[in-house]
Amino acid sequence: MDVRENWLKTFNRRLRVIQEFKPKGRVLDVGCGPGFFMEIAERTGYDVWGLDPSSYIVRVAQEKFGTRVSEGTLETADFDNQNFDVIVSFDTFEHIYEPLLFLDAARELLAPKGILVITTPNPKSLLARVSGRRWVSFKIPEHVFYWSPSTISKAMKGRFKILRIKNAGQYATVSFLVRRLFGLKSEATGLLKTVLGLLSKMSIYSDNGSITVVAEKI
Repeated sequence: MDVRENWLKTFNRRLRVIQEFKPKGRVLDVGCGPGFFMEIAERTGYDVWGLDPSSYIVRVAQEKFGTRVSEGTLETADFDNQNFDVIVSFDTFEHIYEPLLFLDAARELLAPKGILVITTPNPKSLLARVSGRRWVSFKIPEHVFYWSPSTISKAMKGRFKILRIKNAGQYATVSFLVRRLFGLKSEATGLLKTVLGLLSKMSIYSDNGSITVVAEKI
């Protein structure tokens, strides 16, 4: 099972949450990467746009989506006063040094009653507490902030109305999950290598200790 297929399955699952609140409309994916979520959302009929700070990854995404993908950050993006019905930030919010400025920029770009959807690691999750430093999302200094339901609700106060907070996860190969669970970092050999090779062909959905927050502009 390749990485792309796992991400497409993950984003298809996340899209179903969005469809409950906004079944159609204009969507901006912040930190869009190569455009996997955009691909899934476009198939469902959304008008998709992407934004990413990496010039390389933007070029990759532009091969499929052209000028609808731009290089930059939400705080500096220029969309010529165009608004979005949905802004998504999947596995991005924890990387942002000025999160309140990010929220203000998202609010400015959203249409009335537009929604912001954030998926981010939750340090208060059971998996985070049990795993400790082996937690899949324990990445310092790459992750500059960690957000629990309580802290992200406080950050959004006065900007957004929380519609839903739910546990989130992703599809991954069983071999990846086994490596994380047992802290296997070195190259496997012998029987273990054979077993991990077989497990790499199987993919399952697992809770990775993240939350998805759906919030409406106020």
